[in-house]
Amino acid sequence: MDNKGIGMLIRKIRQENDWKLIDLAEKLDISFSSLSKIENGTQDITYTMLRKICNQFDLSLSQFFRELEHSINIEAEANDLEEIDILLELTKEIEKLSVVQQKALYILLKQR
Repeated sequence: MDNKGIGMLIRKIRQENDWKLIDLAEKLDISFSSLSKIENGTQDITYTMLRKICNQFDLSLSQFFRELEHSINIEAEANDLEEIDILLELTKEIEKLSVVQQKALYILLKQR
């Protein structure tokens, strides 16, 4: 499982429901620091713990994983847009170069 993505989604759901980290930790009977590590993606989460978290917010596990998949897809699309923006900017800069400079840049890049 993707600990970082799961943790970020847990944090998002908790915050959307106006719960403080300490409040959820107490409901789950775990330490504040453990829940914080789960939300930060630095601690693995068990299936049982994930089920308990989902129960606190009246979510089924399938709803949780659908939301996780949706958020991963959105992040991937955002990364694709960033790459497109970079390519667009590079293209604009290359177009400003003379033909000789463009050829030199091409040769330089091919040497990598």
